[in-house]
Amino acid sequence: MNYALSTARGVSSLTSTIIPELLFQNINIFGYNIFESLKNEKLIGIEEINGQKCYQIDGNHLLNGTIKMWIAKDDFLIRKIETDKKVSNFRVKSTSTIL
Repeated sequence: MNYALSTARGVSSLTSTIIPELLFQNINIFGYNIFESLKNEKLIGIEEINGQKCYQIDGNHLLNGTIKMWIAKDDFLIRKIETDKKVSNFRVKSTSTIL
């Protein structure tokens, strides 16, 4: 199943791998879960995303990068995720916004 999900990774703006990792504990597409890979997390403040007041949480990614997450105050759903990782000789930045 991991291979099937990872093939759609680029065209789905990472959602084909992020969403299953968030929903199911035993699915780790690339050997890590986004929450398990978050280190040194900090609550930055509250920001509005698509009309929802959200907690902004920033942290370091286990694989040489950063993760920013916006979690809605009222229902605790993830509204936005930004990652910035170093992969070999280049950087990979991605943003996923849930409407």
